Amino acid sequence: NLKMAKFHHFLCLSEAKGMSINLKMRSIYSKFCTSLTRTHGYKYDKLIVPWKVVSRLILAGLPEVSIFSLVKNYFLSKKGVLFMKKSISIWAFPDGLNIEACMKTAKEAGFDGIELALNENGPLGLESSAVELQGYKTAAEKIGLEISGLATGLYWQYSLTSTDDKVREKARVIVRKQLHSAKELGVDAILVVPGNITADEVGGTPVSYDVAYDMALAALKELASEAEACGVTIGVENVWNKFLLSPLEMRQFVDAVGSPYVQVYFDAGNVLQFGFPEQWIRILDKRIVRVHIKDFKLATGNISGFVDLLSGDVNFPAVMTALRAVGYDGWVTAEISPYRFDAKSAVHQASAAMNTIFSMG
Repeated sequence: NLKMAKFHHFLCLSEAKGMSINLKMRSIYSKFCTSLTRTHGYKYDKLIVPWKVVSRLILAGLPEVSIFSLVKNYFLSKKGVLFMKKSISIWAFPDGLNIEACMKTAKEAGFDGIELALNENGPLGLESSAVELQGYKTAAEKIGLEISGLATGLYWQYSLTSTDDKVREKARVIVRKQLHSAKELGVDAILVVPGNITADEVGGTPVSYDVAYDMALAALKELASEAEACGVTIGVENVWNKFLLSPLEMRQFVDAVGSPYVQVYFDAGNVLQFGFPEQWIRILDKRIVRVHIKDFKLATGNISGFVDLLSGDVNFPAVMTALRAVGYDGWVTAEISPYRFDAKSAVHQASAAMNTIFSMG
């Protein structure tokens, strides 16, 4: 048909000019067709591709994975579909599995990206050099995967709302390291837990809610300028921390920071125990910079209630409808636990579940 003829015309044109781009174009076209037909149900003869632009992007040296994302986004925008990119958290893999191996498994499972996490020690740690970070970025590009975000679990140990001055300062150091690491990785958003209404020590006195609010607000106002300098947005995540418990309060909090570089890293599964994720999405609106999805069984009602995607009580059709209604077209990251005996199966099943979820709403 005409579109295929145009595609082959540009392949021939590139060869005639001595340009070695034909294999890259074929690769991008193959991924594009597979993704769109599998996830959205479009037929090959309905696919619209701006091949002249693609060839120029290849010649400009843009990574193939980035060109693929741009082409896919272009097509879906023409169809009036908001394109959300599919990512998996590094926490979906067993401890000890190296980062590159996780990337390869994520790619094999059909993910567009992977969300990495900053550790206190070891690989991708607080002492990691720019050279090490660039190595992860290069590895992802070679595999054909994007790094979708940078999280960390360190804020449970080092809280921005601790009553200990040294702990609060360590938390600020962690945020700064996340920001600069994200910049090196080519990531434009990080996940930050804003505080925690618990005691620093077992049996201690929990920090007062109003005091925690003021400390978290002061910290993020201070860090906002560094985020802007790095070109990286701080995403405040809603977690089980007894803090920022409603969408109205979360909205008020990020607005009070007063910076476009401090927004919301929204987790749909974390909300379900206390509210409705679709309502949070509508109220937070354009403040959402990243999305985590996981599923949860209300009947369990505790940390053991988190289950595989589509096996809990999260109303994913309502979630997807709400995300599209507010114009969200960014990364959606599955945050799941690894299976005990078969880590790859968990990742592949999450990918298949996300394809189904993306088709909802």
